[in-house]
Amino acid sequence: VIIFSLILGFDLCFLSLLLLSLTMSACPPKKRRRGQEQEIQNVPAAPQQGGSAIPIILVNSPQQSKRGALVVPFEENVPHPSKRSRKKGSSSLPPTSALQHLRQPEQTDKKSFEEMSSKERHTAAVREEMETDAREDARAKPHIPASPEEFRMHLASSPNCSFLWCQFMAYWITKGELERARQAAELALKTINVREEQERFNVWAAYLSLENFHGTSESMQMVLERAARSLNEPVKAYQRVVELLAQRGRVGAVIATFRTMCKKFRGNVDVWAQFYRYCVQTGHHEKLLKEISSGGLDAIPKERHILFVCKCAAAEMRHGSVQRGRDLFEGLLSRHPKRTDVWSAYLDHEGVVLRRKLGLGEPEGLEKGLDFGFENTYQGNSEEASSLKGCGGSGEGGSPETPLRKLFERVTTLGLSAKHMQSMLTRFMAFEKEYGTAETQQRVHQRAVQYVEQKCGQ
Repeated sequence: VIIFSLILGFDLCFLSLLLLSLTMSACPPKKRRRGQEQEIQNVPAAPQQGGSAIPIILVNSPQQSKRGALVVPFEENVPHPSKRSRKKGSSSLPPTSALQHLRQPEQTDKKSFEEMSSKERHTAAVREEMETDAREDARAKPHIPASPEEFRMHLASSPNCSFLWCQFMAYWITKGELERARQAAELALKTINVREEQERFNVWAAYLSLENFHGTSESMQMVLERAARSLNEPVKAYQRVVELLAQRGRVGAVIATFRTMCKKFRGNVDVWAQFYRYCVQTGHHEKLLKEISSGGLDAIPKERHILFVCKCAAAEMRHGSVQRGRDLFEGLLSRHPKRTDVWSAYLDHEGVVLRRKLGLGEPEGLEKGLDFGFENTYQGNSEEASSLKGCGGSGEGGSPETPLRKLFERVTTLGLSAKHMQSMLTRFMAFEKEYGTAETQQRVHQRAVQYVEQKCGQ
């Protein structure tokens, strides 16, 4: 009986599949008419309530935060998934399937696609592509809720999104409800998954900004201690507090916070280097700078002393005394003459000095560090300018690019490896092409030939 029932079941399955295949073959799919396609509808923007936008300032913005605004730390704006990676206004024609249902432009007098000339087709294709880009841009813009109900609805679907939580806090700040803003921050810290370290840090940073602008020093200190215990990298919370205090001009509080950081994170090179750079930017006395440099060398491991001194020298050349920065670099090179990383940092910052003299601004790619709310605070003085004349400054001692050229000549005479020498000679040639002449470029070429002949002879 069991075997018979199994055979009967298999037969029924086979018959049902056979009938289904016959039915599908008897009914072919409908052909789509030419020109039929579902267009993307624009998403209507939500009505703004209250009339004023929520004051949100990004952390990576160079502008200083103002009182009453909430600083939200985000690295970069993530593009919407629907955004296509092509340039706007591109002149390339879209596929034929997209051209078959173009909107008929007005200047073609409702001509069909076949009656258009090649120029008209190209113009219509570019217009259609620009309209598509505009629609996608409208869809990609993040929608900021305008009421608590909308915020709760969006947060229910994205509970780990720190951007929404920070916007929710900013919403209550604009309404003057500071306690509700704090409650939103506490709820966010309880809701966001502990594995989302960056999202939690964003909320902590917004919470610190709230206490910095609308709270007291005690409340801010309590939030800082909680953030340091909660985060895997507590130094980031202290660095955020330093930025907030520095942007408000509270120099004493910044120095006190830096001293606390130096005690808690004794072996962290960045903490000591940031403390040194802040003191250079604010023009503190040399006694404090010597205290920081000696304390940093005592606390930092010996193998990282070169990195610390390089950072201090870079701070001096960019924000303080150029001659003091040169002395620090020269001291390192006297003890480590073949450290190409030190040479590279020295050349980079000597290039910063040269571009500053020529009014070209700082080059891109250099380490910026924390944002203390300062612009370029370097202002030369007559004593330093006179000391630079002998080094090839803008006075009678030589042209502004002479110190950098002398550095290149020194490093290219060292017995470096082929890989490092190639890098230095390439940079030397790029420098001469920008600031030198055909004669100086020929000298660099001769140096390269001599080095190759010397290596081949060995």
